[in-house]
Amino acid sequence: MSRDPDRQTAGTQTRIAIMNRRSALGRAEIEAVACSQQGKGIDTLKDD
Repeated sequence: MSRDPDRQTAGTQTRIAIMNRRSALGRAEIEAVACSQQGKGIDTLKDD
């Protein structure tokens, strides 16, 4: 017995959404704590 193609598509999308949700629950969230940028060359301290 074959199903309507639209129903097959909806069922597949539902399964994919469930799989994506399950994998997201097991994935750790990464959060930036500090950001530092280095410029070109050597930074020097000036004596006044």
